[in-house]
Amino acid sequence: MCVQQDEYVAVERLGAFQKMLSPGFACLGPDIAGVCFNVRRVSSRVDENKMITETKTKDNVFVKIAVAVQVEIIKEKAYESIYKLTNVEKQLESFVADVVRGQAPKMKLDELFEAKEQIATAVKERLSVAMAEFGYKIHQVLITDLRPDDKVKAAMNDINANQRLRMAAQDKGEAEKILQVKNAEAEAEGKRLRGQGIARQRTAIIEGLRSSVGGPQGLGTDRVQELLLMSTYFDTLEHLSDGRAHTVFMPEGVNGERNVADDFRDGMMQAMLSTGGYGSSSQQSTGGGASSQQVRTPQAGSKGKAPAPPSKTTLTVAVPDGARGGMELLVPTPSGQQVKVKIPAGMQPGQTFQISF
Repeated sequence: MCVQQDEYVAVERLGAFQKMLSPGFACLGPDIAGVCFNVRRVSSRVDENKMITETKTKDNVFVKIAVAVQVEIIKEKAYESIYKLTNVEKQLESFVADVVRGQAPKMKLDELFEAKEQIATAVKERLSVAMAEFGYKIHQVLITDLRPDDKVKAAMNDINANQRLRMAAQDKGEAEKILQVKNAEAEAEGKRLRGQGIARQRTAIIEGLRSSVGGPQGLGTDRVQELLLMSTYFDTLEHLSDGRAHTVFMPEGVNGERNVADDFRDGMMQAMLSTGGYGSSSQQSTGGGASSQQVRTPQAGSKGKAPAPPSKTTLTVAVPDGARGGMELLVPTPSGQQVKVKIPAGMQPGQTFQISF
């Protein structure tokens, strides 16, 4: 008979073991009807046995662990491998299950995924000692798969996804915070520089007005304030034209355009009068000083009759700060009306004069 290079052959004569044959041609001897000699063949190649063991982890999760064991028959112990074991795969599966079920319950599921090498090493050490007695050498033990229940895997994926979403949200929030802080810092710095520019601009305007418009003697403080107020007013109009506004209301009197500076000044005077800044008023039968004009409408029921002469009212007016002789003021009367008066020439702020109307 011929023995292949990748096999071990045991020869039996009348049921009793005789010898192990080497690869090549071999002569067994005379045989009667094929009952005298019998041979048993086993492969000398490395064989891989795959098995799946189900066990429970420390956190009570059932998981299936796939293990691959690579074994080879030891040439010097070929006899034991042939005659001592009935089913090699079943024997390997028993040893693997014993080791895996002794290691996995000590670990949580996450730890089990990290401890694959640890479990594989423990299985190899146990099998190397146990299977050497039966003529088998353990080359390698591999943990090829860990399979928890599908619901558990989905839950693990959800946990991981939520963690990553939370981290992404935190990173996004930090980025938005930094952006807002930087924008606020930039806005504050811009406003500071804009304020410095406006202050320098107004300083230059005031100095230029004093030197150019005022002539050799320059301008007084009151006149400079007036011109500065006008400059601010026109700057405001310019900003309004640059914005979303499509309509701008300009002050206008009944007799055409009024002096804008007078409007500003009158507004300031009215504010001071409303707080009692111009002095007190009294009704008298006679009066003098500056004259005033007031439009009156005839009362109902006076048709055909000469109107009765109106009684004279005398009002004492104090010249407010910033005003001077020749300027016009709007003065409120005790009845709630307003009359326009002209400050007598030569009057200074703080002095008083009387009007009749």
